[in-house]
Amino acid sequence: MENTQDIPKLIISSFVKGIGRAYKELTDETAHGEGIEKMEGGGIKISGVSVIVSFSGKYSGRMLLSMDKETALRTHNELTGEEEREITDEVLFTIAELGNMVSGNSITIINEEIDASLRLAPPSVFSGDIRFVNFKASLYNVLIGTAYGKVSLNVAFKEEEK
Repeated sequence: MENTQDIPKLIISSFVKGIGRAYKELTDETAHGEGIEKMEGGGIKISGVSVIVSFSGKYSGRMLLSMDKETALRTHNELTGEEEREITDEVLFTIAELGNMVSGNSITIINEEIDASLRLAPPSVFSGDIRFVNFKASLYNVLIGTAYGKVSLNVAFKEEEK
């Protein structure tokens, strides 16, 4: 049986590892955490391009991966070999697939460590300025450095009622 005090650390570190694995696999570049903060109040402001992937099982929550427009374009152009200059549906699709890979890697790590039986929902992606709020969930934000710019990894989760 896992120590419940270690669960937040396990979940957050798994998402940081998951983004590292996805970037390494896709680009042969590294991505690394540059600091973590536990957020209070449940709300964040985001702008640029963001992908959200929900998960459920013993814990439920979501991963929100967001980046500014320039980082999204550089990431898309590097991954596809294209030269997009504006946020198009193709750019959004690329970022959605990146989020899908990050969350898939992360959930696999968590499920291997503890019996959480987590499952993923399909990703949703959006662009623009948004205020996003999660209620009654632990909320953490990690700044991730990549070769293409900074990425914000925001994870919210709670243990499900039995």
